[in-house]
Amino acid sequence: MKEYEGTFFIFHTCIIESKVWSKLQPRAKALYLALRSVAQFDADAYAMIEDIEETARFDIINVDGQYRNRKWDLCHSTLAELCRIVFIEPRGVESAVQQLEQVRLVEKYEHGFFKVFLKPRLSSTKITRRKRPKPEPEPAESGESTVMVRDGRIFSISADGAVDVVEEYDKDEP
Repeated sequence: MKEYEGTFFIFHTCIIESKVWSKLQPRAKALYLALRSVAQFDADAYAMIEDIEETARFDIINVDGQYRNRKWDLCHSTLAELCRIVFIEPRGVESAVQQLEQVRLVEKYEHGFFKVFLKPRLSSTKITRRKRPKPEPEPAESGESTVMVRDGRIFSISADGAVDVVEEYDKDEP
């Protein structure tokens, strides 16, 4: 765990509680985690896109202001780079992107960038699955946990330090 010190992001459990996570194929889940791990908050872009007034822009970088309540971060990485991060084949990764777009966790933006949403933007959109559905995960406790992807496994690390393997996936699955 020492090698991962300082390389984490907050994973809002509302993604699981809203059943959005259970609708995604393992590749889409891994891709979302890769997107979140490299996406960054760009205060200027955020203010421009969200049309935040000039007088309120100083609040964006204030931890208790807009940064804490931001809706999304920007990812500048290519799909090939993202696939390398979570050890999945880039072949057919567009279907994973489409799933994430359908459940409104990502949105394609200019120049191949992605807006990566921290919480799902819920709607009545349904997603179609090619395989039979897996059983729904057990309900998560309220709060936040840290998520890590490594060697075909998705780990959850709770606030008390407990580490659980949330899901295993086939890195080569289309």
